[in-house]
Amino acid sequence: MKTLVLVASVVCISVFAQAQDTLKVNLADAESRFLKNNLLLLAGQYNVDAQQALIAQARLWENPRFSAELNAYNADANRAFDVGKNGQKIFALEQVFYIGGKKKYEVDLAKQNKQIAQYEFQDLLRNLKFQLRKNFYSLHYDRITLGIYNNQLQLLQNIIGAYEEQSQKGNISLKEVLRLKAIYYQLNNEKTDLLLSISDAQGVLQTLLGTGEIIQPVVESNFTNNYKEKALNLQQLVADALANRPDFQRTKTELQSAETNVRLQKSLGVPDLTLGGVYDQQGSAFRNYVGLTMGMNLPLWNVNQGNIKAAKLNLKAVEALQQNSERTLEVEVKTAYEKALRIEEEYQTIDKTYSAEFELLNKGVIENFQKRNITLLEFTDFFESYNQSQSELNKLRKTRIAAYEELNAAVGKEIFNP
Repeated sequence: MKTLVLVASVVCISVFAQAQDTLKVNLADAESRFLKNNLLLLAGQYNVDAQQALIAQARLWENPRFSAELNAYNADANRAFDVGKNGQKIFALEQVFYIGGKKKYEVDLAKQNKQIAQYEFQDLLRNLKFQLRKNFYSLHYDRITLGIYNNQLQLLQNIIGAYEEQSQKGNISLKEVLRLKAIYYQLNNEKTDLLLSISDAQGVLQTLLGTGEIIQPVVESNFTNNYKEKALNLQQLVADALANRPDFQRTKTELQSAETNVRLQKSLGVPDLTLGGVYDQQGSAFRNYVGLTMGMNLPLWNVNQGNIKAAKLNLKAVEALQQNSERTLEVEVKTAYEKALRIEEEYQTIDKTYSAEFELLNKGVIENFQKRNITLLEFTDFFESYNQSQSELNKLRKTRIAAYEELNAAVGKEIFNP
């Protein structure tokens, strides 16, 4: 039942795919569409723009405060709202002046927050670009394997049809037919798994490119020439990653931001100065009094000591996170570097004429089996070996490309660029 459901789902996927338009793109076109249409990148850019707006906001001073006091009722003259030239009214205007560098630190903090947002955007771009390339080439090689499976299944189906006809005539035993059908079902199950892998890659690419079309990768035959082992130095790769990786640069900026916040919290413990002017028509020692006002809070009990302590502790936490980020980065680069070397070493052991020679041999074996020149056991052994070897070879090819792209992502720059 599980197999039937799986096959049915794959058939639905195939039918749905045929009903959709096909988008043939090379990697450059795919990356161009990705940069234009990806909604996560769009959201990240909006966040950067929002942080820029907060910088402008941080530069603004507090608005001046205006107040008025108007006479509501003059009991001596028995007049309501006596605010004329013989009545009473008071006007006051005040402005807060920051002391201790508060405004400077607020602006610095806003600028650092924008820088953090930019690094987050760049890191998002780095990770999504890796996913794009990985799935692009995975889809390319899976489609090649799918073509091999389809050809093999069609050949096997033709042979089974001929053997069933001969079996009904009594020329071939039913056992041979059943053995061929078992091979067919096994290969068809492998094809089902491959179709699900293709469907997953399609989903990722469609999301990244912002399209509902079926994506068909178009690659040049010699594109792998740019994915070759180079004379790479691990220490230099780590140094490049520390200089280029946006996630690590973000942690450095977060450390600067934490230091700025400590200075800001200290400055908030310094009371601000309020300057203003007041006009009093009747209520002062003489008419039309004009005075200058000054005021500030007395720093007796609250000098922001709790927030200062919290900012200092947060600074220590960010320092620890920054050190951990550096160590994690070094491990990621080392792991990606060693993985690329191992896979390249395995890839180089494959005879370059292996695939072409195996293809010719496969055709020869099928022809000889149809002519009854080889036994069923010999045919099935080779048939299964051929299918498995072609599948594993394409898996190795896509794993190799993915390893080099992972090293690109780990270092933060395109060492290998198709």
